[in-house]
Amino acid sequence: MPHVDLSTANPADFGSRWDVCVIGAGPAGIAAATRLAQRGKRVIVLESGHSAPTTQAAALNSIEAPAAGYDGALKGRHRGSGGTSDLWGGRLIALTRHDLTARDYAGVPARPISYDDIYRHTRDVEILFDMPDRDFAQLPQGRPESSVSIGRVDGVECRLPKIVPFRNRNVYLQLAPEIARNRNITVLSNATAVDFDSAPEGNRIAPARATGFHGRSISIQADQFVFAAGTLESTRLLLLLARKANANAESTGPIGEHFVDHTAVNVGRVFRFTPNMIAYLVGHARTGGQRHATHFELLPAAQRTGGIGSAYLCLRLDMKDDDVTVVRDHLRRRLDKPNASLGATTVSGRKIAHAAARRLAHFDWLLPPSVEIHAEIRTEQLPAATSRIGLSESTDPFGVPRAKLDWQILDSDLRTADRALAIYRRMWEGHDLQSACQIEWSMPPDAPLRESDFHDVFHPSGSTRMGLSAADSVVNEQLLCHAFPNVRILSPSVFPSSGSANPMLTLLCPAYRSADQM
Repeated sequence: MPHVDLSTANPADFGSRWDVCVIGAGPAGIAAATRLAQRGKRVIVLESGHSAPTTQAAALNSIEAPAAGYDGALKGRHRGSGGTSDLWGGRLIALTRHDLTARDYAGVPARPISYDDIYRHTRDVEILFDMPDRDFAQLPQGRPESSVSIGRVDGVECRLPKIVPFRNRNVYLQLAPEIARNRNITVLSNATAVDFDSAPEGNRIAPARATGFHGRSISIQADQFVFAAGTLESTRLLLLLARKANANAESTGPIGEHFVDHTAVNVGRVFRFTPNMIAYLVGHARTGGQRHATHFELLPAAQRTGGIGSAYLCLRLDMKDDDVTVVRDHLRRRLDKPNASLGATTVSGRKIAHAAARRLAHFDWLLPPSVEIHAEIRTEQLPAATSRIGLSESTDPFGVPRAKLDWQILDSDLRTADRALAIYRRMWEGHDLQSACQIEWSMPPDAPLRESDFHDVFHPSGSTRMGLSAADSVVNEQLLCHAFPNVRILSPSVFPSSGSANPMLTLLCPAYRSADQM
């Protein structure tokens, strides 16, 4: 039974005890589950959605957010096979060693797992995405764009993330052939985890109950449970478990505390560029069968001197016109198949889409007028005790308390972005990058940024962070909950900070690590 829908399933088929129950068929959950099945473990995966998103499933993502609006709750989550890997931009890049160390000047604790221990599974992740075994320490030489020297300059370092092809980004689809042939794994869709029972001996989960809008329910017995439903949902489930296991307790301890994200601010518009160079800066250049991009980040010394977190600079295409949205969707699915059909659309939209897709695919950067390239700074939020996930008094359609998020843009976020902008602007204007890609900055030098300039980037983390002590962390170095010894968390929520890059590689590597440990 590789993939079964709970609405049509026979509950008797799931009555036996499983080795592992994974909640969430997103990137970390399905990668770990498949690895466990390959190692001979009997694994069941409970997925709230199905292969395609539905309005009903998306409604479960609604949260209570009494302070600043947090768009990531609705726009940054996907209930369905592959989870957020279906929304992901495709950049594979590690955090820095500095990101993983204790940064006392910024209030960031060290991670109890070393850099080498986390990223020793990097090649496993690349194999998952069918990527060649290539390392890009610098731009390839002998090409026009390599004449622009990018390295460690003026407090900034440039790294080159690998870009996963659009067609390979959904982790579930990448693993679907293995799931179909491996009898040790079952994926049960339309099955939302809503309740848990704990065994008398030491707060171990016994059964987990799941249901769906179809009205059917099922209880799953397993030796080990893995919460891999993303930061917000994994934290909510753990809060529900803690509330039930400790009914008389006034506090759930550090669960939910120190929620962070990357925050972004638009700092300028690219108005003149060298075509070959912009392909590398935006992320559509290809060398030896591998696409890669550029990633500018603050060096540790610049962070220490300013007493700030990390902040990275990226250039992004801004496609606002409805017709050009067709291009974006086409590129998401078909960049490597430029002759594929775009589907039904208006005549004018089809012409624009075909023209722009052809130009993008062949790196002839004569973009339609409605497409702009913007410079954006993304800052690492520093942990704050006032930023946390709790349980709301309101409930979801299944009668379960929703998540309540207390989150806001803090003074430390403004300070990080202000100082990062000054560093990046000085570096860009004093470097030969300016001749290859001219940025029209959106504000005068030294003009302070405002809270209203910022938005979240859908990289939530921190709310079940890892550590050695149960007093100030939720999981240990094996990602096992201190309070629940048969529960692991595979989610960016275990990261003590968001660091200097997107979380995908740093999420998938520990997923393989944890599966091997189990």
